[in-house]
Amino acid sequence: MIKNLLFFASLFSSSLWVLSQPTNNPYLQKYDTCPDWTNEIRWANVVNINSYYTGTGVWDTALINAMDYVTNMGGGIVYFPAGAYTFKNSVSLKSAVVLRGDSPLCNNAKNDSFAPPSRFLFPQYIPSFTGNGTDNATAFKTITGSNIQNAGLVNLDINRGRISIGGTSRNILIMGVRQNNIADPQSDIPSSYTWMNQWQRFSYRHCRNLSVYVEEHASVINCRINDFTNNRLNPLINDSYDQIGYILGGKYKINRNTPSGATSWDGTDTDTTIITHPDRAIFSYTDHYGIGVSGKQIDPASITKDIDQKIEIIDNWVYVTMRVGIFGEGYGLLIKGNVRKDKTGKRVFIHPNGKQLCSNNSATFENRSLNFAGNKMRIEDNNLQVFRHNILYSGYPSVDGEGILMQTQDVWGAWIDELSIQRNTLNSYIGLYDLQFDLRNIYIKHNDLHDTGSISIFKKEQINRLDEIYIDSNVNVKGIAVGLKVNTNLYTAQGNNIFIRLNEGSGNIVYPCQSFLQNNIGFTDPIICPITFNKKVVVTPFYGQELIATNAEVSVTFNENITAGTLGGITLTGETSGLISGISPQLIGPKLNITHANFTLPNEKINVFVPANVVKNAAGDSSNIERTWWFRTMPAPYAYSFFPSNNATNVELNADIKVEFSQPLSIINLSGVKIVDQSFNVVAGTSAVWNNVTNTLSVLHSNFSKNNETYTVIIPPASLKNSANFSNDTVKWSFTTLPNYTSIDYTNIQLNSYLVYPNPASNIVYIDGLTEDAMVQLFDIKGQLLRVTNDGSKSEYIDLSALSNGLYLMKISSNNTYKTVKLVINK
Repeated sequence: MIKNLLFFASLFSSSLWVLSQPTNNPYLQKYDTCPDWTNEIRWANVVNINSYYTGTGVWDTALINAMDYVTNMGGGIVYFPAGAYTFKNSVSLKSAVVLRGDSPLCNNAKNDSFAPPSRFLFPQYIPSFTGNGTDNATAFKTITGSNIQNAGLVNLDINRGRISIGGTSRNILIMGVRQNNIADPQSDIPSSYTWMNQWQRFSYRHCRNLSVYVEEHASVINCRINDFTNNRLNPLINDSYDQIGYILGGKYKINRNTPSGATSWDGTDTDTTIITHPDRAIFSYTDHYGIGVSGKQIDPASITKDIDQKIEIIDNWVYVTMRVGIFGEGYGLLIKGNVRKDKTGKRVFIHPNGKQLCSNNSATFENRSLNFAGNKMRIEDNNLQVFRHNILYSGYPSVDGEGILMQTQDVWGAWIDELSIQRNTLNSYIGLYDLQFDLRNIYIKHNDLHDTGSISIFKKEQINRLDEIYIDSNVNVKGIAVGLKVNTNLYTAQGNNIFIRLNEGSGNIVYPCQSFLQNNIGFTDPIICPITFNKKVVVTPFYGQELIATNAEVSVTFNENITAGTLGGITLTGETSGLISGISPQLIGPKLNITHANFTLPNEKINVFVPANVVKNAAGDSSNIERTWWFRTMPAPYAYSFFPSNNATNVELNADIKVEFSQPLSIINLSGVKIVDQSFNVVAGTSAVWNNVTNTLSVLHSNFSKNNETYTVIIPPASLKNSANFSNDTVKWSFTTLPNYTSIDYTNIQLNSYLVYPNPASNIVYIDGLTEDAMVQLFDIKGQLLRVTNDGSKSEYIDLSALSNGLYLMKISSNNTYKTVKLVINK
């Protein structure tokens, strides 16, 4: 009777976790929309980690086995029900595997009640202050992934587990993760310095809580980094610890208790100081980077078609006390809705290298809210906080404290085209600092700088082009600076279409004299600009502008009405088509309009040449100077992103097929769109539907009939056209469906005294060596319990005749121990 009760209890509990485990796309669930690439993850293919647990108190082996199983089945989810999961070692995340926990009650990482109920616990570093100290290998574990795709972490509370994804990875989702107590000990301390105590440790400043590097497609969203006790539901202790007796190079100046500085270390073991104040040599779990997400670096000048790597950093909450809170790089980068917090009143005694005292105010601790790089970027709706360090008691703060920054070392290539920094609130400055390349299509608008920061597009040494720049409607700004400083009264830059207007604040507003200023309030303007006819001009299209219509207006607008000079000599020249015909200048008030015959080629660079003396100002005392610039016509329609991705594997038989195009299009003829198999047979039921809102073409189909088959989507030329009547070339991409697993070489498996055979099996599988209390459970790929046997016999078999081909999991339980077997059914 008791045995039967145990059987039903086991069956009931197993059914409960099967029914409760999520199978939906969490991105879509939270935001009612999602990037198409997230649908390539097999959300419905779920296994429960409890099926693999061996009762040892740690979950390392269970996770490895679960990930192996999911990988062998073409990818999916390892689900962790609410509870604590202890790991002894680092975790190597496998391709096509997402680790997913239960949804938190409050699913907003910016709320103090955000606490995912599925908790990963990695070992704590317990310092020892004698001898060689505690071995670093006892802690500092990492969740890693290299060259993986369709993988990630969802709804997990991770304590002491750093996240690092890299290589040629793609399709990475980190969502709903809370993470605390992350550090990486600096490798050269104390090993490189014999005069140090060998127990000394220093937190490496370039460590990151969460680091993702991909070829394309990464989203880090709704995560909460380093909240420790600042959490109402699951407060954690900050593992940071003091190190009294830490030895550093250099000597304190003046008073040891309140030193005004320190000597520069001479490199010897006699020029050292022993730290006696407990808060001056802290091993910190927050003195490093927070979130870093990077796409593969691409120079915009190296590509002929626009792209979007789809790099997203959205709705995260980050607390760090040194270095950069949020770092993002990408072509099409989006950083939106994040919160970055910092600690006030920070005081520092140790140089960032961890080996010597801070000697003066020259050290940077890289206190920075947000750092970015790339092309076609949006940084919007973030709430950012950053504070500088007080260096010893010198009165000097650290040389840092930036709010939103891109600087020289962040260069991706020949230019930045399209950057939006809008609706952010921050307590520091917005800076495009000394970028030694052209900037165009830049919008810095509607930001609130809390009377603590300026806006700067600052050139340090070279005069690069600035075109189509808008610094517009920002408030509480402490100064605006644009261009290269020549002297206090003169800033300069190449380029046109620079607009500084409707800003409110204080301090100086400095700019090159071709800028247009309008209705700025509260600033002092020291710039002395001579009134010249040729300075304040607007060119259309702007320098380097893309996606220009075939009949676009080409013009130069001056700052006063114009009359004819020596009209003639104006040319528009296509790089391929040559001189554009039909050139005719028209004067309309202050505008020189250059009429032309329509441009005929897609994606062609058009050079504009306006010679000197073509027009004069109304007074007749000034003529225009020679002016040249270029723009590029609209390209023909081309594919932007494919879903499933080109060369994707393990694609579901009922997968949605989509292709995203670069621009709005209209239909010419979609009847030729088709999907073919490897034998060039057309998939039944294929049709195509265009979506004007998302610029995507969905290719509908009956379910694919073959596993492990490569299918190719073909969109013939002239299926779609853009507003310039340019039509698409052939679009073609391929992917492979899920394997049928018949080729997997599983042999009979011996587990201690258990023998499972045959494997692969057809209609019956035998299990020999069972003890009287043994129970055998059979699960499908989704973790659903299919069979239970425990009748007390020592030899057992399971009838498989009603089950379809595929991979299954057999769990054999006895005396509170568990063994698992991967069973292949192949009839």
